[in-house]
Amino acid sequence: MLDNGRDMCYTNVMTNHTPPTTKAPRLRLNSRAIRIALATNDITIRSIAEQMGVTRETIYRAMRGQNTTLDTVSGIAAVLGVDPLSILKTEG
Repeated sequence: MLDNGRDMCYTNVMTNHTPPTTKAPRLRLNSRAIRIALATNDITIRSIAEQMGVTRETIYRAMRGQNTTLDTVSGIAAVLGVDPLSILKTEG
């Protein structure tokens, strides 16, 4: 019989079971696609950074797969003259 508060809480937790969630894939910059665009357009990482007003390290960090902002991704794509989706890849 469930007449105390502890048993009621336990029962509610057990009956309100939610299915496990799956992890969403992560988007990362595709450094290979960026390097191809750099070579094709004869652009350097330094010139991308200068045109965006950020440091070269910001660009390198993003290319190494570290967290970055949408502004950085769209800025890199704009300087390279490519669609932002073309320089992204999914992981996970």
